[in-house]
Amino acid sequence: MCQMPHDPIQAAHALSRLQVAESRFLEAQEERRQAILESVRADVPLREVAEIAHCSHETIRRIVAADGAVTIEFGDHAYPLPGQTVDLLVYKLAGHSRGAFARDLEVLGAGSGWLAAAGALADELHAGVADEKGKPVRLDEARAFALHQVLRLTEMTRPSSLFSLAKVLRDKYGYPPYPARSLRRWSLSQAL
Repeated sequence: MCQMPHDPIQAAHALSRLQVAESRFLEAQEERRQAILESVRADVPLREVAEIAHCSHETIRRIVAADGAVTIEFGDHAYPLPGQTVDLLVYKLAGHSRGAFARDLEVLGAGSGWLAAAGALADELHAGVADEKGKPVRLDEARAFALHQVLRLTEMTRPSSLFSLAKVLRDKYGYPPYPARSLRRWSLSQAL
């Protein structure tokens, strides 16, 4: 088998095209989801929506039921979160991972080692919003600690799944000073 020599310009061009195609694919996927929701809200029968969308009416039901909701699993418990709550968490987790809330880091007193896991969790929650199968997002140690930090500065005034999850995380991690194992630096590969 003869292999062609590697052309770095051709490879860069191919990767660039793939990146653009992936971006368009994700945008189209979200546009499709929104169109499905809009059709159902306009009282179009589920079977008709399913036929046009080339999927089962059960898939349409799941999309409508989820409508941005994501379930987080931690330990043996599941915490279903509505779309608005997920959007807020994605905003806060992604913002922390990009360094947008530098003053909050000082207030939290938990170092910066958890920021990579916060970014990874934000990505997973964002993907979970559009997941037609409703697959839950599972928290490992890194993601759980990152979410705990974000929830420490999130006001919750009434009982909810998020409130329950925040309490479980608070009971597990508490407040500074944290043990060294909680403050270790999580690399993105460890967080994924």
